[in-house]
Amino acid sequence: MNKFLHFVRNLKLGSTFGMLILVVMWPTPTLGLLITSLRPSSLAETSPWWEALFNPLSTIWTIAAYQNSLSSGMLDSLINTIAVTIPATILPLMIAANAAYAFTFLNFKGKEIYFAILVALMVIPLQSSLIPVLRGMVAFQKAFHIPLTGTYASAWVVHSAFAMPLAIYILRNYDELTLEMVTEAERQFIWQEYAPEPNMILNLGIRRRLAPILNNDRRKIELLHSLLFTLPGSPILYYGDEIGMGDNLNLPDRYGVRTPMQWDASPHGGFTSATPFTEMVTGEYGSQKVNVADQLKSPDSLLRILQKMIALRKQQAALSGSQLEWLETGNRAVLAYVRAQAGEALLILNNLSPVSQFVQFPVPFPKTGRELFSDQALSLQPRLELLPYAYLWIQL
Repeated sequence: MNKFLHFVRNLKLGSTFGMLILVVMWPTPTLGLLITSLRPSSLAETSPWWEALFNPLSTIWTIAAYQNSLSSGMLDSLINTIAVTIPATILPLMIAANAAYAFTFLNFKGKEIYFAILVALMVIPLQSSLIPVLRGMVAFQKAFHIPLTGTYASAWVVHSAFAMPLAIYILRNYDELTLEMVTEAERQFIWQEYAPEPNMILNLGIRRRLAPILNNDRRKIELLHSLLFTLPGSPILYYGDEIGMGDNLNLPDRYGVRTPMQWDASPHGGFTSATPFTEMVTGEYGSQKVNVADQLKSPDSLLRILQKMIALRKQQAALSGSQLEWLETGNRAVLAYVRAQAGEALLILNNLSPVSQFVQFPVPFPKTGRELFSDQALSLQPRLELLPYAYLWIQL
């Protein structure tokens, strides 16, 4: 076991060393400026800053530069900067959050036209629009005798106006499964496989839930969650996917995947006793067949399995780090990798095919491990069989 962990660590040594170099180099200019600011100007002009770093006791330190800056009016500038920056950041975010909610959930006349105007506003360079805006403010001030310039409020308004289009756009589109960064051929393949109907596509994204995409195949759904919880990064679950909720493609825009949560089999899925804000999912994925209450009663439900996955991920230090080593098993249908952290190592096996697969492990490799879901010992030699779309989390 120790030999295997040493083998994995050595493979990562080069990349770790390179990252350490970047971590040291990145703040170096800032450190140089800080040290220079604390030295007399005569020394700063005649000797490099790192000389003071290597000889801190023999170096003359002073805060004269800061005293001069504050006494020359810099303190007023700093206060003005804070007074403008904080409100000018909070205000556009607050307004943009409400505007994004309106563009996403509410139906109103001219909705798409207004959103197109917002997108167009992002194209206009700030430098070319600032002067006309200021001239307009001055003209308004002269005409109506309302002070719009030279005040904090005017600075807040201008900053908020320029920041809001981008903020609204980002908040409005944050949850779209976009395919913008793939090639056209890849995009067409994904659409063909996972969004074959026109009403399943939204802009360059897909407006479908996981369960319908996978034809409600429980094996595939669990397999993808195995990948989600064992690969590096922060796993994110979209509400309802933990019980296999479906979508309602009869609804427009993003409403198709934003139907009420299905808590139980009662009318409106236990979401509300009033009329829901949108139509519920019906049929195979309706609340009468898919809901939280029923799945909590079954130890083998999708909800219970995902709860187990989340609990295991929290318990295993190896899954909270960033180390990952792809493992060659002689079978391209099986995605295999080792996650190691804090003296622990996990072997993750994912059978991506609809038929059983066999895997063999390289040398050196442990002969046995403990399968986490069953909490039983598992032999890894001479080879291991994986059932169709099966996954194994094995502690080495």
